Amino acid sequence: MIVQGNGEVHMSSLMDVVYIVRPGDDNEELRYSLRSLKNIPHRKVFIAGYKPEWVTGVEYLPVPQSQYKYDNIQKNLQTVFSAQGATDDVIYMNDDFFVMKPIKEVEVLHRGKLLDVIDEYEKKFSPWMLYPTYMRNTVYMLRKLGVEVDDIKSYDSIHVPMVVNRGKWLALQQKSKELFPNFQLMLWRTMYGNYYQLGGREVDDAKVANSFGSINHDATFLSSLDSSFREGAIGKFVCDTFPDKGQYEV
Repeated sequence: MIVQGNGEVHMSSLMDVVYIVRPGDDNEELRYSLRSLKNIPHRKVFIAGYKPEWVTGVEYLPVPQSQYKYDNIQKNLQTVFSAQGATDDVIYMNDDFFVMKPIKEVEVLHRGKLLDVIDEYEKKFSPWMLYPTYMRNTVYMLRKLGVEVDDIKSYDSIHVPMVVNRGKWLALQQKSKELFPNFQLMLWRTMYGNYYQLGGREVDDAKVANSFGSINHDATFLSSLDSSFREGAIGKFVCDTFPDKGQYEV
């Protein structure tokens, strides 16, 4: 991204924003995530998967959705990163990410060592939770791809936007599929960030996962769950921060 001396940004240097979106028109988190994009300089927005009826002004890439969430995520990612006409580098968002204050570019951020995050999740949550399994699968895959285990950082359990080079992402996906055709349950942001050695700055998770979770009112990024957005203080805070209809709403 090229910033001129007067603080203006060249349109030709702007990146596109990409989302993968689940089925359903009732998606208020997406509504406010799109509103929050006013805080990131960007060119276009691409949505793969499902586009709610109230969304406008985006490049829509329809993807048939199955009953299996993980399959949908993989198909949506493959589609959006293969999109014709998108910038080479894109800002990868989830529909529950919110950019709470103006920024000039998306910094590389991580949660710290993935092995430490796995230990935290296994102590804090139910032993039946699948997420730590996905994390361990990711460690295994990265080790097979030549990444030192002790250096592996968590880029998924931080819940913030991430800049991705589409060509590099697709090349890593293809290489992984060729080496391990039946091994799919992994965390692709973490795969990408570590395989290409993005580094970055360690920060706390932006996710407010329950209705009574504390909110950092000075945070650049916040994220929610459906329940915490509907019922918790984070939903009210985000709605109060972005009360006006955005450019991507009918």
